[in-house]
Amino acid sequence: MEGEEHKAWRVILPRLVVARHDPGRTEKGIAMEFVKVASASDIADGALVPVEAKGVKLLVTKVGGTFYAAQRKCPHLGFNLCRGKLEGRSVVCALHKAKFDLTTGKIERDPKFLFIDMKARNELAVYPAKEEDGAVWVEI
Repeated sequence: MEGEEHKAWRVILPRLVVARHDPGRTEKGIAMEFVKVASASDIADGALVPVEAKGVKLLVTKVGGTFYAAQRKCPHLGFNLCRGKLEGRSVVCALHKAKFDLTTGKIERDPKFLFIDMKARNELAVYPAKEEDGAVWVEI
């Protein structure tokens, strides 16, 4: 429109702060504890299974008989990691191919979308998981 100034809008996305789980830590004054999230027989080796514990959305997987648990959303853009795939003991985001180690949460490969290389700034939150009495338990 004539005579009006055009304003450029800049969108600033908040930085997602994610920390690796520290066993024995308390969160908001509440001690962390193991919570039953699934039957061990419901989780096939190599499957990425969505679960919820204490209101936190997680993924649980089994690799070589060992269970792993992590936050369900990719720390980069929030895509559901259960739609991704496993590569050894790492999960790969289906949206942009970022790769995260399920034992440490460390970034193993930065995201890439089409031809755009990006830098992942946050690690994946991982949680201790165990099998006991035919059930899968996650410390949260």
